[in-house]
Amino acid sequence: MFKDVEDLQKCYQASERWCEELITQVPKSTRLLLRQIENMQETNARRSKAWIAIERTLNSRLQEVEAKAATVEERERSVNERLSQTLSRVNVLEAHISCLRVEQTQLSRTLEKESTKIHIDNKSTQILAKNPIIVSFGRFEIDKLTSNFKKYMSSVLTCLLILRSEKSDSSPKYRKLLETNLDMHVIIVQLVKASGVCKTKTLQRYRARKVKGIPKVDDEDEDEDDESFCGSCGGNYSVDEFWICCDTCNRWFHGKCVKITPQMAESIDKYKCPSCSMDTQPTRFEHITRLSYKG
Repeated sequence: MFKDVEDLQKCYQASERWCEELITQVPKSTRLLLRQIENMQETNARRSKAWIAIERTLNSRLQEVEAKAATVEERERSVNERLSQTLSRVNVLEAHISCLRVEQTQLSRTLEKESTKIHIDNKSTQILAKNPIIVSFGRFEIDKLTSNFKKYMSSVLTCLLILRSEKSDSSPKYRKLLETNLDMHVIIVQLVKASGVCKTKTLQRYRARKVKGIPKVDDEDEDEDDESFCGSCGGNYSVDEFWICCDTCNRWFHGKCVKITPQMAESIDKYKCPSCSMDTQPTRFEHITRLSYKG
C-alpha cells in the first residue's frame, strides 16, 4: 500500500510539472482566451440559476392561477344550478299566478252576477214597498191563509176532543190516530198559546206532561180514568192539587205525598216513586206535572 501511495504521489508531481511547463509554453493571447472562457462559463452558471428561480416562481404562480380557476368553475356551476332552480320556481309561480287569475275572473263574474241579483231584488222590494196595492194584497193573502189554518187546527182539535170524550183509549184506531197526530197536538198548543186561550201555567204543564208517549189534551176527562188515584194515599184526582207521575210503574202521586213541589218538578229530569227507587236496576224516567186547566 505504501508503495502505491508513493507511486501516485510521484505521478501527481510529474503531472504538475508538465502542466507548469505547458503554461509557460502557452502564449499570452491564449491566456486571455482562457480567461474569457472561464468568465463566460461563470455567467452561464449564474444565468442558469436565475432561470431556474424564475421557472420556480412561474410554476408556483401557475398553480395558484389553476386553483383560482377551479374555484371559479365550481362557483359558476353552483350559480348555474341555482339559476336553473330559480327558473323552475319562476315557472311554477307563473302557472300558479295564471290559475289564480282565472279564479279571480270567475269570482269577479260570480260577484257581478250576485250583485246584479241583489240590485234587482232591492229594486223589486222598493217597488213593492212603494206600491200600497201590492202590499195590501199580500197582507190580505197572509191573513186569509192564517185564518184557514186556524180553522183547520180548531176542527182537528175538536175531533180529537170528541174521540177522547168517547173513552176509546183501548181501541187501536184511536191510538193510531193519536200517534199520527202527535205533531199536530204540539202545533195546536203553540197556536193556542199565540192566541192567548190558555194560561201560561197550563201551557207549561201541557208541554212537560207525557203519559205513554201521548200528550193529554183535556184534564177534566181524566177524572173518569181508572188510574186517576194517588199511588201513595189512594185519594182521587182533584183539579186544584199538584200531581206527578212515575215513568217506571206509570202511577200518579200527590205532590205533597212524595214531598215534591211544582218548582222542584220543573227542575227534575227523571223521577221515580219511592217504591221504584228501591230497585237497583237503572231505568229511564220522565217527570210529568198535572195542573188545573181553565179555559
